[in-house]
Amino acid sequence: MLLATARVTVSSATGRHATVRALLDQGSEITFISSHLERTLKLRRTRMPLSISAIGGVDAGVCRFAAPILISPVDKTAPALAVTASILASLTNYAPAVEHSQIHLDHLADLVPADPHLVNDDPIDLIGADQYGEILLEGIRKGASGQPIAQNTIFGWVVSGPTPVQFPNHRTFTAQQCSESASLSLSIKN
Repeated sequence: MLLATARVTVSSATGRHATVRALLDQGSEITFISSHLERTLKLRRTRMPLSISAIGGVDAGVCRFAAPILISPVDKTAPALAVTASILASLTNYAPAVEHSQIHLDHLADLVPADPHLVNDDPIDLIGADQYGEILLEGIRKGASGQPIAQNTIFGWVVSGPTPVQFPNHRTFTAQQCSESASLSLSIKN
């Protein structure tokens, strides 16, 4: 399975910027950045605690800080999305378990991908979907059943979906989903 990843530029209010790998996770209600990216950009963080839950309502811990960032396409300053991103030590261990040579995406060959290295294990430094509607452009490309699709975005074409590669039964699967807990927010205010 391929999840929708993109290479994006993340900038601070002071003008520092970094190109990072982002996971465009439609299951995430807010944007998260790694503490590594926060340190790299020397972001001015603010206290903004929130409780994080994962799939099945599992408590995934507490996020204590957030920081304002701008997200834009690589090598472009516009369009830029202003986002307040919650900061976590680690975001995900997602890495596709396939090699590029194992995937044949002939139906996507003429597209400019948002992540030119979509099957590598580079770390994910940004996760979010709260701005998903803002990044979408017209265009979707489908292949045969069982092949990934591509969707056009301001970052390029993001590729997601199943791959025709078969895996042994002992494979580990990753599910992404995060949400803010109102009860923690109320507890902190009281």
